[in-house]
Amino acid sequence: MQSVTPHIARGRRLALGLFITAGVISVALVVALVPYVLRELGS
Repeated sequence: MQSVTPHIARGRRLALGLFITAGVISVALVVALVPYVLRELGS
């Protein structure tokens, strides 16, 4: 049990890092697409 706990903690930190990275990428994509969508709707 004692040897498994660090592995779980590392996996949780890795999952959190991946989740944050995915969130940042999603925000960047939205920010990049908003002007394009607004231009398409305005035309």
